Amino acid sequence: MNPIVAILIVGGVIFVVNQAAAAVTMGALSPPLNPMIIRDDSQGSGYFGAPRGSRTHQGLDLVCAKGQPVHSPIDGTLNRYASPYADDLRWKGCEITGTGRDLGYTIKLFYMDPQALVGTAVNRGEQLGNCQAISEKYTPAMTNHLHVEVRRGGQLMDPAPLFFGNQPLA
Repeated sequence: MNPIVAILIVGGVIFVVNQAAAAVTMGALSPPLNPMIIRDDSQGSGYFGAPRGSRTHQGLDLVCAKGQPVHSPIDGTLNRYASPYADDLRWKGCEITGTGRDLGYTIKLFYMDPQALVGTAVNRGEQLGNCQAISEKYTPAMTNHLHVEVRRGGQLMDPAPLFFGNQPLA
């Protein structure tokens, strides 16, 4: 595989630079964080499909700092707040349903304090809230991260190509 040598965010658009081909590609969605780094620590990998005991990871975990701004990856409507843990409502998130060019996409973002209101129209790049510190729930060995799930037409999909283009990530 050809390693990525740089991920650039310019004007809200992601460019992935591949060393061997010296090619630049961009993803279809806007970055929710800056920078965009996939979590990989002693507690697990943040890649889509990574093992999680008897199941697989259904999203992409992007490294963030507590309080770091989270931005909408699509044009859409914030249609609900989401809680990843029914028994611990400190941990929050939101769900955005795409409109216009992003019609058909549904994005869930977890481990963030939403600031936008339910029912609000949001634009790509608009701040939705701030990252929480999920390591406070588990262990300091877990890197704080924003969990991103993407569905298109109701089908769960790997978010990485939508953010990083079709370049290999490892």
